[in-house]
Amino acid sequence: MIFCRLLRISVFAVMIASAAIALTSRAGSLLSRGEWLAWTGPAWQLRAGQIVEDSDVFLWDRGSVVNLTKDGANDSVPAWSRAGRLAWVSNRDGNHDVFVLHDGAAVNISQSDWGIGGYVWSDDGRLAWVAWNAASGWPGETINIWDGEGVRLVSQDSSVDWPIAWLADGRLRWSGWSNEDPPGRYVYTWAGAETHESVLDLPSVGNFSWARDGGIALVVPDGFRPDSVFVSRSGDAPALIYSEYGITPNVTWSGDGRLAWVEVQAPGSVRIVVWDDGATISIPVSDAPRTLAWSDDGRLAWADGSGSGRWGIKVWDGETTTVVQQGLLLATPPQWSARGHLAWGATNGREWHISVWDGEHTYRASPLGWSANEPVWGGAGA
Repeated sequence: MIFCRLLRISVFAVMIASAAIALTSRAGSLLSRGEWLAWTGPAWQLRAGQIVEDSDVFLWDRGSVVNLTKDGANDSVPAWSRAGRLAWVSNRDGNHDVFVLHDGAAVNISQSDWGIGGYVWSDDGRLAWVAWNAASGWPGETINIWDGEGVRLVSQDSSVDWPIAWLADGRLRWSGWSNEDPPGRYVYTWAGAETHESVLDLPSVGNFSWARDGGIALVVPDGFRPDSVFVSRSGDAPALIYSEYGITPNVTWSGDGRLAWVEVQAPGSVRIVVWDDGATISIPVSDAPRTLAWSDDGRLAWADGSGSGRWGIKVWDGETTTVVQQGLLLATPPQWSARGHLAWGATNGREWHISVWDGEHTYRASPLGWSANEPVWGGAGA
């Protein structure tokens, strides 16, 4: 029955196939270098004599932009597998489900009864997602995995309060609250045959960040006292590594085990802190970045304001900070490709565009006038 479910192809398969064929014909050598870009942007449809705005997924190949999901539904949150397979979320079948582009057609992989709450690719091309399952009562969430052929139920009744994540060794990890003895917040790790759980020995817990080697970083807010950053390695109890006022909730791991976060201690007093096995480095910034992005070679990128209401894209290489672009009215968080290229969405007040920086030059990837969410890199080998 599972395989029959996966064969149910969207009624918009012909449109998707046409777009995929057109895109493939324009790609040339780009696909082999793994340098696709995907993003979500608005699309306007004429229905019953009225113009209705939906969202579609767009692709770019350094020359052409293709609307991949011209289907009259809301399509968003694209993500690439390392092998170049594209997934996204769409409500074309009624619920918000995860779709995969397969042989030129859009396949509804999750086919949920109530919609999904997030998904993620593994390095070897497996897709995991959280599905709402309100009919089962609290906690009412399931965790599922698709391996390219069938769907496997990993957890029947979960309470997932942070995005699920694949580790580099192929294990799947998530966290959630439990009323078990002792009650509290647990970390769950699925290793292919069974799920292991461990309780976090903290009175309260803020936001998680999963490291690919299994480490966990947590920001714990503490009211009128300094906020704290805890780190757990290999299942050890979380250890306090840093304490200061104004730590923002999100911490980010680099591939080599460094951590970065933002501190806002007062208006105009903002900095990025990089933690490297006990040592910290402060990077002054003029406004608080929403997110920080590590490249594979250890560079850190972000978008922040200049203090005059204009935003810029900046890159720190471990010693100096380079201003990649400035004077923007607004910018989305930048994203690195596996090849070390940087992409972001931005507007100068007149139009939106996607921009790409190759380490030396910045150029526009999308036509002027198209608004866009933050882009994601992908393609074969990315």
